[in-house]
Amino acid sequence: QELATDVKSTLKILQTGKSVDDIKSAVTFMESVTATMSIDERSQALKEFVEYGLFTLVCSLNQYSGSLPFVSATLSVLVEITSQDDDLARGSDILVELDGVEKVLQAAQKHNADRDTNFYALCALLNLNVNEETTCAVIDDECIDFCAAVMKAFPNDNDIQGTGARYFNETTKIADKKEILIEKRIGLVLHEAFYWLRAAPKKYKYDLSIAREALSRLYQTEQK
Repeated sequence: QELATDVKSTLKILQTGKSVDDIKSAVTFMESVTATMSIDERSQALKEFVEYGLFTLVCSLNQYSGSLPFVSATLSVLVEITSQDDDLARGSDILVELDGVEKVLQAAQKHNADRDTNFYALCALLNLNVNEETTCAVIDDECIDFCAAVMKAFPNDNDIQGTGARYFNETTKIADKKEILIEKRIGLVLHEAFYWLRAAPKKYKYDLSIAREALSRLYQTEQK
């Protein structure tokens, strides 16, 4: 009950708060959701956000898009909400219905030099891509270009290269998108990811196999 009250208080701050301290308080709470809460506490908080606060979070992304701490903290919460957790399934649908993908991209692009912010945005797009109900919302030119740009901007980041490879692997499964990916030279982006991940620690072995799979699918298309 106390946690539900904290979520609602945070949402109210975002709806009415005007001072820097107000926004800092909201950021601190959202950071705690993804960084320090127990699994059960995090699950409860995320359910409360889905039930009462996605509209506020999406609108606030636009309103406070100039604040890097706020954007980063909000995107980290959205990554959790769009995960493949059955209890949060409605969250992805609601986010898409609220044009949240566009808001995520716009907010992240304002801070395109920040690694964490761009990583969170990339993770959210991947989550929505994996979800068949929301795939169509994250495979347009703008999303494809964003993911490619993030991978190019952080070529030596294992997590970003692996997440980007997963996003494009999902996209190559859609027949009418393969040609677009080839035209945008995504094969080169995946090649760079593949060669970088070959030297990455063993825990990225799965991402390496995904990059290989995506490349194979693209080249099969080119040979037909």
